[in-house]
Amino acid sequence: MDPAWVTEKLIPRFEWSYPEAAVLWQARTYDGIGLPRLFNALKLGFLRTFAKRDFPERELRGLVGHLLGATLSRYRDGLDYDLLPAETKLALAAGPSEVRRHASWYLWHWMAAAEGEPTDKVERWRAVLGPLFGEIWPLDAQFRDHRISYNLVQMALSAGDAFPEVVTSIVDFLVPYQLHLLAHTLRLDREHDALLVQYPKAFLRLADALINPRQHPVPGDLGKMLQDCAEADPSCQNDPSYIRLFGVSRRRGA
Repeated sequence: MDPAWVTEKLIPRFEWSYPEAAVLWQARTYDGIGLPRLFNALKLGFLRTFAKRDFPERELRGLVGHLLGATLSRYRDGLDYDLLPAETKLALAAGPSEVRRHASWYLWHWMAAAEGEPTDKVERWRAVLGPLFGEIWPLDAQFRDHRISYNLVQMALSAGDAFPEVVTSIVDFLVPYQLHLLAHTLRLDREHDALLVQYPKAFLRLADALINPRQHPVPGDLGKMLQDCAEADPSCQNDPSYIRLFGVSRRRGA
């Protein structure tokens, strides 16, 4: 309504040299991203918020939503948000682990959304989320943990026929975490059994990245999953992931 007043009186208060900046940024996270003009005016102060270590959890989630939302809107829709993928990557790397956990949660739910664009999940991954993930996700091993890994695995399991491609993109970012039963943690229900039958080698590669008997107990149904993969594609038995997991399963039963 009054851009000149906002520019003069309000925008400067979001600079981190201003005493009320933290309170204003926390309040800002409860609103939407805003039009590109507003986002761009606040961009420098916004990006600096990710290096702050005292933001409450709920506000951190809002910040990440704005970060990824603006990035996606520019990348997919061509909107005039002045935010490059490289800047998003730096923000994700600068923040605490909760920032990357929330980011992985958003990516999972964007992949899973029935109403997402593009509607075809293979196209959604190939045209938008896959390239975007490759450009924004921090590479350093220090930025990986079990909660982020869980969200990335759920993103793959929600990807339909893009599943093998998502596994290829995320597998190097995963760390082992507790898998009590693969039927539960890899969602081998009626829907996802079809994924295992179609893409057994991708399932093997995913399980191979997540199972480490030196860190967590071996899932009780690993042997059954290996059998199901071999029945779906007998050539799986020559796959390095199958061979390692078969040895792990045998040692568990010894």
